[in-house]
Amino acid sequence: MFTYVLRSIIERRSTIPGANHMMDVVAKQSPWIFGFEPSDIPDLLNRYHLTLVADVGNQNYQKMYLQPIRRNLDVFERERIAQAVIR
Repeated sequence: MFTYVLRSIIERRSTIPGANHMMDVVAKQSPWIFGFEPSDIPDLLNRYHLTLVADVGNQNYQKMYLQPIRRNLDVFERERIAQAVIR
């Protein structure tokens, strides 16, 4: 499992509220230099002999993984979580 930031946020073309402000804050600390779009992930994983199992955003991640174990964790809408398995 890994998290990633949407490329549209890094490139400052996202329509997600607060995305540009987040990039301003991050740029002052430890700038993000690349991101992915969900459609990029299967090809990326394939290069490393991995297969995508799930790629979810905040709401689905909360519902699928955190609520069943009664865990509260902040996952930002600009962040995605991918799960892969070795082929």
